[in-house]
Amino acid sequence: MAVTAHVYNHYAKEIAAGAIDQENRKLMFLDADAATLFNATHTSVDQVAGALAGEPEEREHEVYGNGWPQGGPAVAEIAATTINTNGAAVSGAQTVEDATGGSIGPGRSILDYDATSGKPFVFYDLGQDEYAGDSTPFKLTFDLDGTPGRMIELLVVEE
Repeated sequence: MAVTAHVYNHYAKEIAAGAIDQENRKLMFLDADAATLFNATHTSVDQVAGALAGEPEEREHEVYGNGWPQGGPAVAEIAATTINTNGAAVSGAQTVEDATGGSIGPGRSILDYDATSGKPFVFYDLGQDEYAGDSTPFKLTFDLDGTPGRMIELLVVEE
């Protein structure tokens, strides 16, 4: 499976300012329609997944249930490190949620976002619909360029 990571325009500024609530960083599972709507200028989860509406409140493009929590699970073991002198890397632990009472999914993308501010950071296009059948774990493993746990790298390029 080829995964493509798309970064929102404000992400590097949020990292540099130390404005990210790492304890409330979550992974929202989104449907196939959301993958076609990526826009790097979006600044809120509502713009990406749709605003909460209805009874019970739901987002138009969010996939949840059967073990995958609404809003997504928190990313554990978040850490930011410096790469040389001109960049940073963000890492996080593997996320595992067991499908119970039915399948998790299908969904096509994962939104890494700050649940406190509602700001999206990285949109991961999974390249195809993914799901986990009943009693099967749904796993998200970050492994950018063969570095276990690496979610994203940001480098400053001088022109």
